[in-house]
Amino acid sequence: MRIAFAVALLFLLSIVSAQSYLNAVANSIVVVNGDCSADRQDTKKCTEGFSGAAPAQIDTHLPVSRSGIKCDPWGRVDGIIEEAAKQTGVNPFLLCGLIRAESGFMPKARSGAGAQGYTQLMPATAASACGLTGADILDPEKNIFCGARYLKLQLNRFKDPRLALAAYNAGPGRVKSCNCVPNIPETRKYVSKVMGYYAKYSSGRPVA
Repeated sequence: MRIAFAVALLFLLSIVSAQSYLNAVANSIVVVNGDCSADRQDTKKCTEGFSGAAPAQIDTHLPVSRSGIKCDPWGRVDGIIEEAAKQTGVNPFLLCGLIRAESGFMPKARSGAGAQGYTQLMPATAASACGLTGADILDPEKNIFCGARYLKLQLNRFKDPRLALAAYNAGPGRVKSCNCVPNIPETRKYVSKVMGYYAKYSSGRPVA
């Protein structure tokens, strides 16, 4: 009798679980292969629980109106960052945060995937976005200007700085496919990290 009851209970639970899953598919965003996708794209649902700052909390087009941007621990490229921000219209503190997250301000940083320099440009991106090839990718000024330009392209495209940073990290195609920060742990951690650095740089707090 107890065995029969247990079997019946398990059967009922499986029906409830299946129905709950079907309701979730029908009413919310489903994560598929690391991307948020559904017939009805919903940025709010797709970024729900994501700790990145809201779009209203950052002016992505703020021109540099002050001098003396200080975010490079060694003071080597602060002037370059300031000028790149002025020329591209990218918030200088957002650019500082990106560089801090990407390379830790190490000029010759290289990733296992082949990204290079302060802003960790992939060779293909450097070539297509800025015409940079070979040793030019590691030139500090050219690298930072190109990274700023590429970030600006993503800001213009996606409007939301979280989405722009996600596109910088994971590729614009993944962001466009879901209109969200893709549910990729590395990308979500990256966006949160850059936004956190931005908040600290813009408020003058120390960045550890």
